[in-house]
Amino acid sequence: MMPLIGYSATKLSTNDYAYFGGSYNGKLGYTKYNLLNGNPSYSYQIQNSNGPSIQQISKLSKFVNTILSSITIFACAENLGSDGFDIGLLKIQETFLGPTLIQSWYLDMDVKSHCLDVKIDLLYSYMLFYKENSIVLQGKITLLDSYAVMLLQQIRLSTTISQTIFPKIGYITEQNQYFFVGQTSQINAFSYIKNSFIFQLGIGIPKINNPSQQTITPSTESIIYKEQLGIISQDIKIVNLQQLPSNCLQLEPQGIILLPSFQSQYNYTVNETELVLNFQDFIYSKICVDQSWTYEAIMANDSPLPNFIRFIQNANGFGSTFKIYSQNNQTQGTYELKLKAILGNMYQSSLNFKVVVKPLIVPIQEQNLTGNTTYLNNTTNNTNSNNSTNPVENSNSTNSSNAGDNNLTTNQTNNNSQTNNTNQNEQNNTSIENQNSTSNQTEVAQSNNQANSSNNNSNNLNQTNLNSTNNTQNTTEDDNNNAGNQTNATAEQQNNDTSIIGVPLIFFETPIQDNFTVSVGSNLTYEFPKLNNALNLSYSLAVSELFLNKTPEMVSYNETHLQIKPQLNDSGKYYLILEIQTQNNSSIDQSEQYMIKLNISKKQNQRGIKPVINLIQNNSALDNQTSNLTDFNLNFEIQSISMHQELLIKFSKEIMISELLANQIQKALEINIANIDQQISLFAIKEWNLIELNKQYLRIKLAFNETKFLASSLDSKILVKIKDPTLIKAADTNLLISVECSADKWIPPQINPYDEDIESIQDASTIISKLLEVIIIGCLLMGILAGSSLQFLWGLINTLQLVTHTPLFTIQYTANIWIFLKILFDIVNLDFYNAELLLQNIFQLKSSDNYESYNDRFAFLGYDNSNFIQLIGSPMLFLLYYVALGFLLLIV
Repeated sequence: MMPLIGYSATKLSTNDYAYFGGSYNGKLGYTKYNLLNGNPSYSYQIQNSNGPSIQQISKLSKFVNTILSSITIFACAENLGSDGFDIGLLKIQETFLGPTLIQSWYLDMDVKSHCLDVKIDLLYSYMLFYKENSIVLQGKITLLDSYAVMLLQQIRLSTTISQTIFPKIGYITEQNQYFFVGQTSQINAFSYIKNSFIFQLGIGIPKINNPSQQTITPSTESIIYKEQLGIISQDIKIVNLQQLPSNCLQLEPQGIILLPSFQSQYNYTVNETELVLNFQDFIYSKICVDQSWTYEAIMANDSPLPNFIRFIQNANGFGSTFKIYSQNNQTQGTYELKLKAILGNMYQSSLNFKVVVKPLIVPIQEQNLTGNTTYLNNTTNNTNSNNSTNPVENSNSTNSSNAGDNNLTTNQTNNNSQTNNTNQNEQNNTSIENQNSTSNQTEVAQSNNQANSSNNNSNNLNQTNLNSTNNTQNTTEDDNNNAGNQTNATAEQQNNDTSIIGVPLIFFETPIQDNFTVSVGSNLTYEFPKLNNALNLSYSLAVSELFLNKTPEMVSYNETHLQIKPQLNDSGKYYLILEIQTQNNSSIDQSEQYMIKLNISKKQNQRGIKPVINLIQNNSALDNQTSNLTDFNLNFEIQSISMHQELLIKFSKEIMISELLANQIQKALEINIANIDQQISLFAIKEWNLIELNKQYLRIKLAFNETKFLASSLDSKILVKIKDPTLIKAADTNLLISVECSADKWIPPQINPYDEDIESIQDASTIISKLLEVIIIGCLLMGILAGSSLQFLWGLINTLQLVTHTPLFTIQYTANIWIFLKILFDIVNLDFYNAELLLQNIFQLKSSDNYESYNDRFAFLGYDNSNFIQLIGSPMLFLLYYVALGFLLLIV
């Protein structure tokens, strides 16, 4: 068994095996041990002809791949090279066949270097190095790329005095955070050097080669460890604690990030050469030596980039690159990209630009048509041939597709019905060109006799047709109109037919709305989506009715908008055809058609409807156009109802203030009172008027018929609904409030404003409550000083407990009784000074307005929040005083 001098160890998560790394007779190696029986599984030694005898594997890490049933070991070796300065990285894969060295990296260092820690997972391997008295290097290696790139970040730790900073131990966490601990002997008080940057090391020729495997058997020797006594631990935070100089504590003023030069839009055509966009580094306005830029590319809506757009972050100082390449016309469109730049994981900036991908237009393919003398819009002398075409159901289509060397061309005429003076014939003219050959089929019917079809293999298409294409009247050089067996192709004429293969030349970038519902007498304007005209071709746009080939009188349009104004006799369903005609050259054009379904509805007959009741119902039944103008984020709630018949309504956001709203507020809102059974009382509210109007609040004065006994037991509530939503609009969107918005709230006890005794009762109650409060406070203070009023105080508390709990019962009190109870509550609270503010500071409480009230009865009696400490008030302060006094006496 070869002796292993161990320096590092790692174990599996199941605690079954452990790996110990070190050196075998001056060679790199490690051993795998079975922790269940203490026996070694195997030992692995790596021959290194260029390594000194002190070379060793100082750090080990492993990753278990359960899918591949393998274990990847990542090791760091040091003391390599002739000078012992170099570091090596080893990637070893262990399978059921044994370990195998997969990859190795060799770092030629200029000073003595050490491995602080390594870690490996499925995608990356991480490492932490230390160059003596120089820098700490942290970085990672991408394992799944075809070539492994090592990216290291350099952190300088040295000062102007040599041999003062010594990192000893490093650790990489599961979250890929780097830590290292060391010692320092001196901090220079005058100048500091800090330099951080990113650089990329190339992969040189590995100097580690010829791996070999050895099996080590267990030894019978027993090892006795001796415990060293007298070692104690000490908190590292207080060892040689020194105060940093003041210039170390000063913050660097923040600068700004300047964008590199770029274009707002880049164009690319499908199947062209790869488009490469190079962006220089962002620029930081402050001069610093530790600039480290990290770039990220996403879409403007924060979604990932499409597959045909690749982003590459270049080496330090060379910015970043976008590479765009596509062979699919489906990728056409406009893409808005965002390039984010992060400086030192602290500051960030971004720039946006557009990439317009244009479709590929396949080269024009020509066909020679012989005998077709009437292709487009030629005049006719043949009065016996009448060719009618349905513009939608019957059409001519020419499709061509290329697959290798095979060309398939189909020219099909769907409208095959013709009428002559002597007979009626049906024709189907189909030409198929396959593998550079043409099959010609000609059918000529004369006196109900059909000629045989002939097939000729030729490069030219010779046709003798009775009919040529749809929407075309045939021209003949023979003026004999009564000839039954007549051939239109009396003279051969070559006509070049050009077929465009691929996507449409002009099309809408987003789907067009294909269904509209408009009521009679209204007006609808629709804006077409943006047209994609990448080739800047001339085109025309037409709108016609299906089967009629004309535009209805209620429809008007231009190149950007469609307007519909239906009249009383236009009700019903219509189907419109929107056609975009592209003029490609003097002989051929291309068109795209879209169908729009239009439903014209009649208005509701409102004759005989009572204006007061049913006008509200009519306003609630808004048509589709009004619902599109509704802001569903705008609503309202009843904030409060005072005892003096004041109603406060709060909107969810600011509304538009106008004189029309102030003058016609009663047309906009409907206010009623309902009982506990949701039955509305039409006579409970005499009238109501607007007191205050601002951007978010409405204050309304109510007048009740029965004020004194209204809602004395909270069995009535007030209802507010929207009557006319056109009067209330949101300030930010200029949209209407929803007609479905409503709010309700239970009505607290009310005081009749016209009752002359109420004001006298309120004044008297205020005076009595203050007087009794002063008397009781004076007696309480005298009792505390004399020590003779404790029994009286408890008796008073027991009595007042019964009174203060009365709001829990459904006892119907009038407003006068509630005022008397409020006097008792003012006495019980003992609020002779502002105790709320003091309690907030002691117990770190919020303001009482931030706590909800238990119910309206408690809120009326002064218990307007659910925080019991604030509800107790001054007695809580006395309790704290007695507790503190007792504690002080106990200590003394």
